[in-house]
Amino acid sequence: MTTAISTIISILEGEILQDWGSSPLQKIWQDHYQRANNPDDEWSADHYQLFGLEVFPFAAVYFSDIAQMGGSAVNGVLDAYKATEWDGGSQPDHLAQELKYLDHLVVSGKQDQAAQFLGEQLLPWAPIFLIALKNQHHPFFTAVAQEIEDHLRGLIAKLKPQPFVANLYPVEVSFLDDEDTGLKDIARMLLIPASSGFYLSRADQMELAQSIGAPAGFGTRSQILPSLFKSAVDFDKFPALLAALQEVISGWQDNYASRSEFGPWLTPWVECLSQSQKIVKRLAEEV
Repeated sequence: MTTAISTIISILEGEILQDWGSSPLQKIWQDHYQRANNPDDEWSADHYQLFGLEVFPFAAVYFSDIAQMGGSAVNGVLDAYKATEWDGGSQPDHLAQELKYLDHLVVSGKQDQAAQFLGEQLLPWAPIFLIALKNQHHPFFTAVAQEIEDHLRGLIAKLKPQPFVANLYPVEVSFLDDEDTGLKDIARMLLIPASSGFYLSRADQMELAQSIGAPAGFGTRSQILPSLFKSAVDFDKFPALLAALQEVISGWQDNYASRSEFGPWLTPWVECLSQSQKIVKRLAEEV
C-alpha cells in the first residue's frame, strides 16, 4: 500500500498513528492536539464524534432511500469485491475499505478494474461525504478531507474513469401538493441525501436552530430537524428557518460548482439539490 493513502486509511479507521511518514497531516495534528492533557484521547473522542455521530463514512447512507447503513445499497461494492475475491470485512462500504481496495487494484497493476471501481463506487458518493466533513470545520479533519479530495483528483487524472450516474431519489415539488405531506415529512426528506442532494449533520441542524433562536431538542441526526420544524412553527421562526435552509442549499450549490473534476458524478446530486431548493422556496412563498 502506498504510504500517503495508508496514513489516510489509518486515520479513517480511528488508528492512533505512531509513524506519519512524510504526511503533512502530522504537523496539523500536533498543532491541534498537543495542547491537550491527553492528545490521543481527545483525538479519539473527536474521531468518534465526527464519524460516529455527525458524518457517516458509509456509502449506503448516501445511496439509501432512508439514509441508513447496510441494506441493498451495499450490494454494488460487494459485487466489485467478489469479482476479485477481496474480503470486504464487516464494513464493506466504509470509505477506508473502498480506498484500501482501490489502492490494492492500482498497486497490482489492474488499472481497468481500478478505473471502474473509482468511477462506479467511490466517486458517486465520496465527494458528498467530504463536503459534509469539511462543513464541520474541524481543523484536523478538514485537512484530512482535503487530502482525500486531492487523492481522488489525482486518481481521476491517472485512471480516467468513465462517468457514472448514481441512482438517487429526487423529490418533485408536487410532493407538497399531497394532502398527507406534513412538515415532519418534508424535514425527513431533507435529511435523506439521496433525495435532498445534500447532507445535514447533527451539528449542522443544531447550528440552524441556534441561528434562528428556536429549540431543537436532542436526538439522532434523523430526529433533530423534524423537531426543529415543529418548534420553529411554535415560536414563529418558520420563515427564518426556511431562509436559513436556503442559505445551506446555496452553500452546497457553490461547493458542487467549485468541484469541476467531480462534475459528471455530481450531476444527479445537483439535480436533487435543485428540487430541494424549489421545495424550500415554495414553502417560503406560501408562508
